[in-house]
Amino acid sequence: MTGGDPFVRNDLFQLIEYPPEGSRASIRDALQRLVFSVDSETSETFIKKFEHGGGVVEELIEAAEVRSPSVQLRINPRREVIGASTHEQILGGPANQVYLGCLFPANDAYRQTIQELGKRIRRVLADTGIIGRLSVDFLASRNGAADEWSIAAIEINLRAGGTTHSMLALRFLTGGILDATSGTLPGADGWAKFYRASDNVQSPAYYGLVPEDLIEILTMHRLGFNHQTSTGVLFHMFGAVSQFGNSASSPSAMTGTRRTGFF
Repeated sequence: MTGGDPFVRNDLFQLIEYPPEGSRASIRDALQRLVFSVDSETSETFIKKFEHGGGVVEELIEAAEVRSPSVQLRINPRREVIGASTHEQILGGPANQVYLGCLFPANDAYRQTIQELGKRIRRVLADTGIIGRLSVDFLASRNGAADEWSIAAIEINLRAGGTTHSMLALRFLTGGILDATSGTLPGADGWAKFYRASDNVQSPAYYGLVPEDLIEILTMHRLGFNHQTSTGVLFHMFGAVSQFGNSASSPSAMTGTRRTGFF
């Protein structure tokens, strides 16, 4: 269930226990024991926003294995649709609904499936006059390693998202062009590129660091992006490090496997 102002944020929550008898009193009691993804949210403030702005009740898809891939698209003023990329979203928080980062590209097992679904969605949006960047979030679920993945589209975001900056950075750093068929991005050197990116690289140890300190640490440990090997880390949002202990990074690798060693 989501509620509040849709142009500000969605407050996602789950019921601790669904009341089996389903009476008004039991449901009212359950609503006081909600688990929120935002620490500052409470049952009282959420219900007030829900009464004011309305909301949507959605079915929670549960399975032994659940992932959250996404497709990024762009529609130009001529209504031409351009496929941009696919990602695996890394989620966390109490209800596993807080965006922490992403992996590029999406899993091989369903990447082309969500690409095709994205094409169908973007054709409809282009016909309605939508222009600009957008993304479609999916849920991929299965109960066993031998089972087929079940794919469900859950949300369309008509804006640049958390995966936009990292993908553009990878293209500019490596000279790569997205292969619309495979969904991979070969660089100018011919090697396929992979990365893990996050806008939530945070630690109390980072408090007090200034951007110059961060650059010096990257240089000393040779973590910065290397144009000869097409590997390394690109940091942005430096200004948040000193006050909030927070930064963002977009590491990329040229090898045939996803590399997270830089993290």
